[in-house]
Amino acid sequence: MNTWYLYSNKPLRKSIERFAKFPIGTSFENNEPRLLLVSIDVQEGVSVVFDSYMKEDGSRKTEYGNYGPEFARSSNEQEGYEHVIKYNDGIPSDFVLASGSVPVNYDYTKLVEDYSSVAKNNNNNVNDNSNNITNNDVTTDKKVRYFWDGGLLSNTPLRETVIEHRRYWHFIRKCEVPPLRVTIINLHPIRQDYLPTDYDGVVDRKNDLTYHDKTLFDERMAILMSDYVNLGKTLIKLAQDNGVGKDLINSILQQQALTRHFSTGKQFTYGNLLEGGVPLDFTLRLQRKNDIHTVANKTFDFSYNTIRQLIKDGYEEAKEQGIKAIQDTEKNP
Repeated sequence: MNTWYLYSNKPLRKSIERFAKFPIGTSFENNEPRLLLVSIDVQEGVSVVFDSYMKEDGSRKTEYGNYGPEFARSSNEQEGYEHVIKYNDGIPSDFVLASGSVPVNYDYTKLVEDYSSVAKNNNNNVNDNSNNITNNDVTTDKKVRYFWDGGLLSNTPLRETVIEHRRYWHFIRKCEVPPLRVTIINLHPIRQDYLPTDYDGVVDRKNDLTYHDKTLFDERMAILMSDYVNLGKTLIKLAQDNGVGKDLINSILQQQALTRHFSTGKQFTYGNLLEGGVPLDFTLRLQRKNDIHTVANKTFDFSYNTIRQLIKDGYEEAKEQGIKAIQDTEKNP
């Protein structure tokens, strides 16, 4: 029997709306923190980021999917993202649920995309059945997208954080990208001293290995790219100081590279590779430690004793790791 029991997320929504004021719209100008939520478009199979900061045009929106005409399905397709979800007033509670809709246990979170594009004709037309509205030369197409917890593809979204950090400072603020300091709280320990022998213990270990922090490679790649950018800029300055003409240098920088833009898929030039590098200052990792009382569904264990112990462990490890990170920074400024 293909029976499927779904939990309701209404109690979760009620709690979230009780402790947070929605919609959440923040700005750097007001000295407010930036909130990034990562979810998955189930049909596209890609990570989708919702951002409390405004985009370059002054709106709040998330754009993703095929970016034409380079990836166009037809010759008539306009340049732009395939999916656009707008939330000008800020991130609503539905988006928080979208970033935490655990598959199978909960239903999909449904969000409506609102994508405006240039119409093919100037005829006024309203079609309520397809939700397509044409007015003058602009067509607004509203469709429902379905989302799951972003942890399936990116349980520790360092990559998305680096990309969004660069996008904001390089394209919106149009200035040098400031260093990024990262704190990662890993709820699924990588190492475990004892070997589980019971069913629940084995499931718990499988979950830890599936969802643990896997960002060490991403961190090292970000640092490697920063080193390459610094090396390239140093070599350019060296060439200029030794009389190499600006036109000759620019002819190299304007050559097409193999690298493509993460979001649009457009091909970079060598000059683009040197723009907006993200320097990672340091990454602080706090690791949850398993004990013999750990259960497979520990991510849902909100009992008083467990929470109190986790807070105590977190403070102690934060102090220990923070002191170590500062000492390492002082040794290698």
